[in-house]
Amino acid sequence: PQKANDEMLEMKAWQVANYGSEPDLSIEELGLFMQQYYGYNYKVFKNITRDNIQREISAGRPVMVPVMTHSLKNPMYGPKSVYHILVIKGYNAQNAITNDAGVRGENQEYSWDILFSAIDAQTPKMGQGREMVVATK
Repeated sequence: PQKANDEMLEMKAWQVANYGSEPDLSIEELGLFMQQYYGYNYKVFKNITRDNIQREISAGRPVMVPVMTHSLKNPMYGPKSVYHILVIKGYNAQNAITNDAGVRGENQEYSWDILFSAIDAQTPKMGQGREMVVATK
């Protein structure tokens, strides 16, 4: 946990130094950040479906999606619903399996309906639709 926290603080400091602030990053901006900060390649997918997510996960590529936290119906989130990026690392027939350092949510499972509801909920705030980003080395 300490290493992860230190890395988060370094990423925030990098954003402030390079962007002038620590903004909420759109999926496209997150891909660009991963390219600039880590040197990863990235691909943004629009109008995503469950099949898109499962295909990338099956190929060994974690998926990142934009959500509004309270739409995930996870009581670990605070009192205010906020824009957030969620990492999807696996799936089973009923659920997407995620890691979420923001709430110590290792192996947290969300139904596909709840996941897509949370993705849809961020559209009014961020202007994104059902999008995801995948990073590769």
